[in-house]
Amino acid sequence: MILQNKHIFHESIDEYAQARIKFISGRMENADWTECITLVPKMRNGKRYIAKVKLDITNQKFKSFSSSDYVVNLKEIVTAETESTVSTQKYTYEVKHHMIEEDFVRFDYFPYLQYPHYHINANEEKWGNHLTYPEKTNLNLKLLDSLKALNIFEKFQHHPHHHILDIDKNDMYKDILQ
Repeated sequence: MILQNKHIFHESIDEYAQARIKFISGRMENADWTECITLVPKMRNGKRYIAKVKLDITNQKFKSFSSSDYVVNLKEIVTAETESTVSTQKYTYEVKHHMIEEDFVRFDYFPYLQYPHYHINANEEKWGNHLTYPEKTNLNLKLLDSLKALNIFEKFQHHPHHHILDIDKNDMYKDILQ
């Protein structure tokens, strides 16, 4: 959901942080969650709380695919909006082959004035440029968050012949978005 040039996620800041810490700790290879997540605290009425979470996963692999040639990169900063929602002003979630530059899929959100807020970047010759839903892709990025992106990227490594952007073979990825 977009609210005043922000993407809203329907989970509390604590739920957001805990879910990403659990995923990174349990399913990412050689990833210490403290190197990927920064919790930014504040004080209110003498109580300390998490005000922001900075997610920065860089060139990481999944434990179950440690010999894979693919790595993932995710970047976003979320801020508590209410007790049950967080928001981001920008995200970028990417899976890429570490040796073949044009073999990548990147999901982006940024509230541009004249361009689509949600789009997918990939090998332009094969998939096209700035793929948007529903015109050029069947993946609705308005339903995406960083955990869903990680699950999509991990599933892609398990099923590399079912490309994320192949509309004839990507139902398993669409299901993650629901």
